[in-house]
Amino acid sequence: MSQYAMSPPPGAAPEAWMMQLLSGFMASQYVHVAAKLGLADLLRDGPRSAEELAAACGADAKALFRLLRVLASIGVFEETGDGRFETTALGAVLRTDHPSSLRAIAIFYGEELVWRAYGALEHSVMTGQPAFENVFEKGFYDHVAGDARAARAFGDAMGSFAALQTRQIVKEYDFGRFGRIMDVGGNEGAFLVELLRAHAGVHAVLLDTPHVIEAAALRLAQLAPDVRDRIELAAGDFLREVPPGCDAYVLRNVLQDWNDERAHALLTRCRDAMSDRAASLLVIGRLLEPGDERHPGKFTDMTMMVLTGGRERTTEEMRALLAGAGLVVGSVTKTAAMVAVVEATVEGARR
Repeated sequence: MSQYAMSPPPGAAPEAWMMQLLSGFMASQYVHVAAKLGLADLLRDGPRSAEELAAACGADAKALFRLLRVLASIGVFEETGDGRFETTALGAVLRTDHPSSLRAIAIFYGEELVWRAYGALEHSVMTGQPAFENVFEKGFYDHVAGDARAARAFGDAMGSFAALQTRQIVKEYDFGRFGRIMDVGGNEGAFLVELLRAHAGVHAVLLDTPHVIEAAALRLAQLAPDVRDRIELAAGDFLREVPPGCDAYVLRNVLQDWNDERAHALLTRCRDAMSDRAASLLVIGRLLEPGDERHPGKFTDMTMMVLTGGRERTTEEMRALLAGAGLVVGSVTKTAAMVAVVEATVEGARR
């Protein structure tokens, strides 16, 4: 069951719907294992039996059949009349080559570092502190930096998120008016790649920690020169210093990672870098909406609380946070990707 599941349909028994909510963690693991085994990729060319799939991925055939059967019952796969299985439109998004692939995200969400941290949600609720640190005895990013498997899963998932969001964002916001853009904390560069493909005249800087930049260099080396040659890599601690010299600084899904104190420190570093040429700061992320309506930001807000101690913010909370760092909001562009681009400048700066 999706975390964005609909409210109970009219007439549904409360206890039946509550049972669906309670079993949601099980469905998450069903999908996670299917994604790790690459079942949707194996079914790309047509239906196959559990035995054929087991031979291809090294699983136990009888156990795999039971997994396929339950996934078929929730619409991820479909069992054909001859005992074989095929993907549905829902299951197809677990294919690696799907234009809106969620495979990397399904793998990350089911990994131990997320699974165990969410199991300690009560700790966050009772203390206001990230459950991750209580479980793993170190911060989320420190853990990822020291665990190659976790770093790969996290990097792949963030790349998928970036690809899903960016294609829509670049259609609705004009990044082409900036000659040089820095993506602060931009992970392995998926956002900048999509942006540069859409705007041939833009050059970019990718700023992240040394181990992330090392991984980014390997990925970017595989790109065509017309994009690769327009991205400069910069390794550093952006909570301590953000290099100057760009027309725009992007914080995409970054401020949500931090509490207000650390977010203020990052914004202050960005403001200092912006001051030399009256640059713009582009904060890209979800803005919480009031009321009881279902909104993705309410779910990512909980994930940030559990993993990093960060939080999602309302529009007014974002304005206040930026103002505290000497930045003033000029525009808020909401996009069909359910994220907004908040453009801010240094207070009093002349453009």
